[in-house]
Amino acid sequence: MKIMMRNGYKFLGIIFLFILWEFLSFIYPPILIPSIERVFSSLIDLMISLEFWKDLGYTLGRVLVGFGLSLLIGSVLGLLAGFSKKIYEVIKPIFTVVESIPPIIWIIFAVIWFGLGHMPVIFAIMSIVTPIIFINFAQGVMDIDPDLIEMARAFSVKRSTELRHLYLPSITGYFFSSLSIGLGFTWRVVIMAEFIGSMTGIGNKINWAMLNLTTDQVFAYTLFIVSLGMLIEFLLVKPLSNYSQKWKSR
Repeated sequence: MKIMMRNGYKFLGIIFLFILWEFLSFIYPPILIPSIERVFSSLIDLMISLEFWKDLGYTLGRVLVGFGLSLLIGSVLGLLAGFSKKIYEVIKPIFTVVESIPPIIWIIFAVIWFGLGHMPVIFAIMSIVTPIIFINFAQGVMDIDPDLIEMARAFSVKRSTELRHLYLPSITGYFFSSLSIGLGFTWRVVIMAEFIGSMTGIGNKINWAMLNLTTDQVFAYTLFIVSLGMLIEFLLVKPLSNYSQKWKSR
C-alpha cells in the first residue's frame, strides 16, 4: 500500500510538470517553449527515421565501452589497493585529483588530445566512473574484519574457501553498489560529452537542433533521454542498488 502511494505521488509530480509545461507554452513562443503536442509530434518524426536509431546506437555503444573499461580498470586497481595499503596510498590521491576535475574539463582535454569522435566521450565516462568503482572495490576489501582474516589463516582455511566465504560476500555488495552509481553517472555524462566532443550520437543531435533553433527537437530528444534514463533507473540501476544493500546487510 505504501509503495502504491509513493508511486502515486511520483505520478502526480510528473502530471504537474506536464501541466506546467503546457501552461508555459501558451505564454512563451514555440522557439522558447514548444507545446507538448508539437514536441511529441517531433519525437514521433525522429523515432521513425533510421538516423535516430543509428545515433542512439552510437550513444549506447559508447556507454557500454566507457563503462566496461571503467569497470575493468577500477575493479583491478581497487582490489590491488584493498589488499595493499601502500598501493592504496599511491593510487587514492590520483583518483582524488581526477574526481575533483569537472567532466566538462576532461571533455575539453579529450577533444584537444584525440579530436572529435568516440574517444572524448569514452574518456569522459572513464574519468568519472573509474574512481567510483575503484573506491567501492577497495572499500569492499578493506571493510573485512582483520580478526576474521587472522582466524581463517590461523586455522589454515583453504585460500579458495577464504575467498568464497570471506572476501566475495563483502566485495559483491560494493560491486553492485558501484554498478548502480556508475551506470547513473555514465548516462548523464555521455550526452554532455557527445554534445561537445562528437559528430554522432544523441548529444550531438541535440547540439545541432539547438544551433538550428528547432527547439521542439531539443525538447523531443530531452524527453526521450529522460524517459530512457528513468527506464534504466527502474529496470537496472534501482534493482542493482537494492541488491547491493541486501548483500551489505548480510
